[in-house]
Amino acid sequence: MLSAAFNIVGFSWITSPAATELEVIVLDWFAKMLKLPSQFLSDVPGGGVIQGTASEAVLVVLLAARDRTLKKHGKKSLEKLVVYASDQTHSALQKACQEFSQRTSELSKLTVVRTMLLHLKR
Repeated sequence: MLSAAFNIVGFSWITSPAATELEVIVLDWFAKMLKLPSQFLSDVPGGGVIQGTASEAVLVVLLAARDRTLKKHGKKSLEKLVVYASDQTHSALQKACQEFSQRTSELSKLTVVRTMLLHLKR
């Protein structure tokens, strides 16, 4: 929003370094305001990022959940992963599951779920 006031096309650092730097500063403000761990700050490896679309954000969250689960249970558990979501979930989740794996059966839609869950089939 701050860079929008300047009418800047800030696709990347090359096109507008000032807008990119402003984004980094604002993301650090948000991370500190939300009391996130230091790895969310820009001055350490990793850092925060704003996704370009909601679909990108859904894919990134799904991949992060998959990686976290596989680190905990081992890579052999990949075939057992299941994603649960509300039947009101946006189609971006179905698309993310298709990118996530060629098996589209990994997405199980439930009629009432408050959060997205990822677990291993027993």
